[in-house]
Amino acid sequence: MMKFSLGQPNDSVNIRVDLDKKTLGKEEFNDALTALAIGLLSGVSALGLEEEFVDRIFDRILAMLLERIAEGWTYDQLMEFLSVRVGLDEGDAKKLPDAVMEALEGESEAEGE
Repeated sequence: MMKFSLGQPNDSVNIRVDLDKKTLGKEEFNDALTALAIGLLSGVSALGLEEEFVDRIFDRILAMLLERIAEGWTYDQLMEFLSVRVGLDEGDAKKLPDAVMEALEGESEAEGE
C-alpha cells in the first residue's frame, strides 16, 4: 500500500510503500516501485509541478549521461543505458547522446580556437 507521510527534516513529504520481508520477491518489489512512481506523479500533478518535474528529470538524465561519457562509455553502452535503464524509446534515446556529443564537440572546438 502506497502512502504519503511527513518526515524529517523540515516535515518533508515522503512517499512510502509497505513491504513484507517474508514474501518480498521480484514481483512484489516491482509492484512497490510502480506504486511509488504513481504516487510521485499524483503528488506532482496535485501540486501543479508537472513542468518543473519534467525539467528536473531531464536535467538528471543529462547529468547521468555526461558522467558516463566522462567515464568513457561507448555509444552502444549509452544507448543501452538510455533505452533499457531510463526507458526512452529508441528514437529519443538516439537523439540525446547525439545532441550531447555534438555540443561537447562544439565546446572543444571553441576552446581550441
